[in-house]
Amino acid sequence: MALGIDWDDVVLIAPELSAVAAGAQTAILAAVDLQLHDTALGTMRDLCATYLAAHLGALTRRGGVSGMVTSESVGQVSRSYANSVAQGAGLYSSTVYGQEYERLLRMIPACRFDIG
Repeated sequence: MALGIDWDDVVLIAPELSAVAAGAQTAILAAVDLQLHDTALGTMRDLCATYLAAHLGALTRRGGVSGMVTSESVGQVSRSYANSVAQGAGLYSSTVYGQEYERLLRMIPACRFDIG
């Protein structure tokens, strides 16, 4: 089953992702479509897809770097990130969208397993 969302749906929950390049948007949505099982997720599939796409989009904007920005500098350009994958944290914990995706999965009986 094809995704019932498009990038506009992702931007509704993550406005900062409106600047993600069209090619990256297409690639992210295609990856999300391949990763989400229709039968297991049922009516929650599109909602889960939206948050997973936002998570992947946020990682794309960071250049794959995870964790919250803890400090920035302008002269000599510098940026530091928190170590977001703490003991017991899930695989998707590096963004608020990934955290919500994990929370949604835990609500679905067919998806109740160790996600992280």
